[in-house]
Amino acid sequence: MKKLLLSSVALFGLSTAALAADLPRRQYVAPAPVVAVPVFTWTGFYIGGNAGYGFSDNNNDLFDNGFLGGGFGSGLSVQTNAGLQPVVPLTGINNLALGLDNRRNRDGFVGGGQIGYNYQFTPGSGWVIGIEADAQYADFDRRRNDDFGGFGLGGGTGIFTAATVAPIAPGSGIAPPTGVGNGALGNVALFNGFSGNGFNSFDRNRIEWFGTVRGRLGYAFDRLLIYATGGGAFTDRRDRRNDGFGFFGTGVGSGAALVGTGFFTTGAAATVGGLVAPTNTGFFNDNRSNDNWGWTVGGGVEYAFTSGFFGLNNVSVKIEGLYVNFERDRKNNGFVGGGNVVGVSNTGAAVLDSQFAGVGFDNRRNRDDFAVVRAGLNWKFGSLFGL
Repeated sequence: MKKLLLSSVALFGLSTAALAADLPRRQYVAPAPVVAVPVFTWTGFYIGGNAGYGFSDNNNDLFDNGFLGGGFGSGLSVQTNAGLQPVVPLTGINNLALGLDNRRNRDGFVGGGQIGYNYQFTPGSGWVIGIEADAQYADFDRRRNDDFGGFGLGGGTGIFTAATVAPIAPGSGIAPPTGVGNGALGNVALFNGFSGNGFNSFDRNRIEWFGTVRGRLGYAFDRLLIYATGGGAFTDRRDRRNDGFGFFGTGVGSGAALVGTGFFTTGAAATVGGLVAPTNTGFFNDNRSNDNWGWTVGGGVEYAFTSGFFGLNNVSVKIEGLYVNFERDRKNNGFVGGGNVVGVSNTGAAVLDSQFAGVGFDNRRNRDDFAVVRAGLNWKFGSLFGL
């Protein structure tokens, strides 16, 4: 009986083992890896281009005070036995002075390229600082302040009538006109180079290009960056101003050219006056100062496309506005007074420009400032040192 029982147990164990061997084995399945989505960062170098439009309300403050002292005298003096006395024109006067305030708008295409670097403190959303440099071509209006006017004395001859100046003697003062020949034109004659009664001014101020170096500070909302910018600006202004005198009258060469023309009152006056000649006809002084350095401020919005943007990666587009100011273009022109002989009276007395030394000014302060609105495209190379 025991043997039968043991045999049954053994047979059952062998059958169970055989059945277990026929069952499929259990396999271990590893969990799927978790792939982290990369967080966008603005950190990295970039390079790009831009195009836009620049416009300006250009201010040019011009005050031309012709050598007639603004209409209150001539700025001239005549030699007398009692010293210098002022010359007061009566007839033969053209426009006494010019006073102009010109304002012209300048605008046009602006385009160029930029390069820069950004650093974002916290990837995703957060503060971004950077630096950017750009160079721009500017197609602004390059012509301004074309002024034309008349001023001076003597019509087309350089001879005009002035008030009588005593004491009158050969070589002293101004006598009434003789009424004969050139004496019918007046009693004071101005020499070549000073008698011109035409004024023409062609002013060309050119900004063909400019550049800026700016810091940037902004806040990123992932791929959207809103920023402010500011820094220095530079250019190379081309200024050319052509001033002309004496378009309508040439004056006379010297007192000798008036001898025998009926201008001098007496033979003694003609003898003395024939010896009077111009001295230092280069009486015009031009002092110009350009400031080719300035400053700029502005701001913009930039959006980054990290994939699939026309098949390109790391591309961003921006819209930006800048205000650029090159301060003032300073110009001071004046007649150099101080004893130059510029004419002769009908008594043979020398006429000098020293009554108001330095009268006749062209003082202008021109501010070159403009605004630029432009769109740009940047290509980001990547972060620096893995940042």
